[in-house]
Amino acid sequence: MGRPVKRTSTQVAAEESNHSKARRRKLNLAEQQHQQQEEQREDEEVKEEPVELVTRVKKKTQKNKPDSDLFFVSPPVSADEALKRYPDRYKALNEEEEVLQARCHYTQASVDGCLYNLGDDAYVKAEEGAVDYIARIVELFESVDGEPYFKARWFYRAEDTVIKDLACLVDRKRVFLSDVEDDNPLNCIVSKAKIAEVATNMDLEAKQKNIPPCDLYYDMKYTLPHLTFLNINNESNRRDSDASSTISSETGSNSPIGQPEMSLLDLYSGCGAMSTGLCIGASLSGVKLVTRWAIDINPHACKSLKFNHPETKVRNEAADDFLSLLKEWAKLCQYFSIYDTDKVPEQSLNFMSEEEEEEEEEEEENDDDANVPNEEFEVERLIAVCYGDPNKTKKPGVYFK
Repeated sequence: MGRPVKRTSTQVAAEESNHSKARRRKLNLAEQQHQQQEEQREDEEVKEEPVELVTRVKKKTQKNKPDSDLFFVSPPVSADEALKRYPDRYKALNEEEEVLQARCHYTQASVDGCLYNLGDDAYVKAEEGAVDYIARIVELFESVDGEPYFKARWFYRAEDTVIKDLACLVDRKRVFLSDVEDDNPLNCIVSKAKIAEVATNMDLEAKQKNIPPCDLYYDMKYTLPHLTFLNINNESNRRDSDASSTISSETGSNSPIGQPEMSLLDLYSGCGAMSTGLCIGASLSGVKLVTRWAIDINPHACKSLKFNHPETKVRNEAADDFLSLLKEWAKLCQYFSIYDTDKVPEQSLNFMSEEEEEEEEEEEENDDDANVPNEEFEVERLIAVCYGDPNKTKKPGVYFK
């Protein structure tokens, strides 16, 4: 056995210090690993159920019957008319976006003995185990390969939209018209669908009373790019067929049922974000709410709001001045008997105090030009009215333009 090495106190202290540093490094490393594991676990919990947004994915349709009886009924649309209405169908394939080329277009087709026109609504066969899709027929054509096709504009059920799990709160017969369109084989069509268009602001009870017999109804559009719901624009959604109707596949009026609406005054409006959101929320609840007036003191905000909402009357003034205008306007209406022109008011409103009247009489007496007769002018119309001091005369009141 060798003799033990003697160590000085300085060496012992140095070794203990090194051991202590090593332990601290191990502890720090363990703490860092633990912290990283915790952060990773939190990230996994957050990513556990991501919000799935509805994307513009082509619907997976399939043939209803392998041996469906298919043929076009109407004569082909003239070449000039077809080229004018569907120019992308009659040119070489675009390298960036393939467009199914057509040999000719039609306005009617027969599927298993049922006649379909442009603008009709139909149920379309979905993938195995899924509920049939709902579409509007916007094109009927024969491809260059001789296969019959139709272009579908899709309706969305509530569960297919951003509403998803809250779809149980929406009427099962209510669907939403989208701008999503794609081509499908003609034999994907299952049967006709009767879909009624109704006004956006009707509650469920009113709808049940006024909607004619139908399979489904729609009162709003659903836009996928922004996952939003919009009011129906009748002009843009006019059907391609000559016969327009409230219910698809039936003749009648094309105007929605009922058109009452509610108006909104937006004080301190800014650029109008709050009132816009309120109108969208009201539309989801079946109420047509329209922002008729908006008031804000910021000229840039007013300009932005007017640009995005041209239908809204935007006033660039203080909200307090506008409310004062409403009060003074009510007095004017009463003073001039606007509400009932056949009756003379028993008491005329005095817009000046007694002291002000006395001061005005004294001024008129001392004025050399007091003998100048008052003149009355006839104007074509009043362009605007406001309350405040627009002429910087330090005399606030009601002013007309």
